Amino acid sequence: MAEILTSAQMRAVERAAIEAGRVSGLALMERAGAGVVAAILETWPALAAAAVPPCAVVLCGPGNNGGDGFVVARRLAARGWRVATYLLGTPERLPPDARAAAEAWLATPGARALPATALAAADAQDCRAGVVIDALYGIGFHPPLPAAAAQMLATAQEIARAHPAGWKRVAIDIPSGLAADAPPPAPLPPGCDLVVTFHREKPVHAALRAQGVPVVVADIGL
Repeated sequence: MAEILTSAQMRAVERAAIEAGRVSGLALMERAGAGVVAAILETWPALAAAAVPPCAVVLCGPGNNGGDGFVVARRLAARGWRVATYLLGTPERLPPDARAAAEAWLATPGARALPATALAAADAQDCRAGVVIDALYGIGFHPPLPAAAAQMLATAQEIARAHPAGWKRVAIDIPSGLAADAPPPAPLPPGCDLVVTFHREKPVHAALRAQGVPVVVADIGL
């Protein structure tokens, strides 16, 4: 059986690697973002081969999960995707690594970090194929979900439902609103076609898979 780590154990593994000088927090964030992009393209190869560049709507939270989202945004844009990011909070209040990831994204020509309130169901309505990336909250989250985040997720669902055959919904680490160390509710709230986590599964992931949600574990070199 594959090893399962609690959120505290996972943070301890990351902290030990950083303190030992084997890797920086920003490098781990870059690897995580790369792992998410690789999982998306492997799971849905048609998106990689699309004649018309797909779209991505990336929901970035106020912590390091949001930083992962900015890395994903930058890497998808580098592949020619049309990418829009929406930030719950402000760039200057992000943790240092996430802020650096946001700044790297904002250095991309044409890139913006729109406020959460700018997200609308009509966004990307001309895109027949794409992904919604849930990078709001990761393994450090404890319910309940803030109302502003819940509204972002609900609007993102509307965007995806507008093109049910061509849009996918991806959560980084865990679907926002769930706790990493506890079983999710049954049935799950709708809204996730793929979960990409890092290094090892967390306690919630087995239950997610049992409810039909694919989970990919990306190697980030720990």
